[in-house]
Amino acid sequence: MMNKPILAMCTALVLLAAKAFAQAAPPDPPADKIAALVSALAKNPLWMNGLTPHVKLGAGASPPQVLELFFLMINFDAGPVSKYTIVAVRDVVIPPEGSSSPTMTAMLVETNLGPKIVLIRFERDGWWTRAFDAR
Repeated sequence: MMNKPILAMCTALVLLAAKAFAQAAPPDPPADKIAALVSALAKNPLWMNGLTPHVKLGAGASPPQVLELFFLMINFDAGPVSKYTIVAVRDVVIPPEGSSSPTMTAMLVETNLGPKIVLIRFERDGWWTRAFDAR
């Protein structure tokens, strides 16, 4: 039979371990949210279909410049984006890789409407754009 001090110590250790496991997991790094979107879109070959705003800037425009005009052109169901901060920017290719999968720039953006991922790529006469809610 265990004595009371040892039993109390074991109980305390179990409670500390349970508390450590119960604490919220740290948020996903920004790149993981972009990777999760790329993975989800790769499973749906029709994701590119539909109307998207075309930002009329030249090929030399920076992603933040394209994003600024994009948010001026579009309204979401919850309204326009009035404040935003770019959290991460990186190039992505959504499989299957090849001529049908051009390289795009993905931007994870914190907005007044919640986190968004905006994909952009330059085409002949401007920037193709599409926004997704970040998960």
